[in-house]
Amino acid sequence: MKLQQLRYVIQVAESGSLTAAAEKLFVAQPSLSKAVSELEREMDITIFTRSRTGVIPTEDGMRFLSRDRQVIEQADLLEGEYKGADRIRRVFGISTQHYAFVVNAFVSLVREYDRNRYEFSLRRRPPPVSSTTCGCSAASWACCTAATSTKASSRT
Repeated sequence: MKLQQLRYVIQVAESGSLTAAAEKLFVAQPSLSKAVSELEREMDITIFTRSRTGVIPTEDGMRFLSRDRQVIEQADLLEGEYKGADRIRRVFGISTQHYAFVVNAFVSLVREYDRNRYEFSLRRRPPPVSSTTCGCSAASWACCTAATSTKASSRT
């Protein structure tokens, strides 16, 4: 099985005939028919019911087409990510205690820069027990962040 064969099958299904698909793919109709037949033989299924008026996917063919489209979509994503000149992605990560101002600043940063060129990650962890404002345990640190947010908003 080759990606080219999978692409052919999708185009045949979308076109409704081997002749129309061959024209859209710029391939000779006998070559297209042979590629589809070889794939059917290899997979041991009949993908299309052929007639003089065109092709119709069989029940097995419908299931096959569903998986086929997923495979092609994933292959296209891989090519898009790794093929070509501009494939360098910079990674920007922050590890911080959970404070609202840090999250807000990080969100502003992500909005400002191109997400296709950068990979952003924010790792939050609870503050150490000694730095909590109310003396709670690190396991229940949410009250401290709420207290910090309340203090910050009362100052404005």
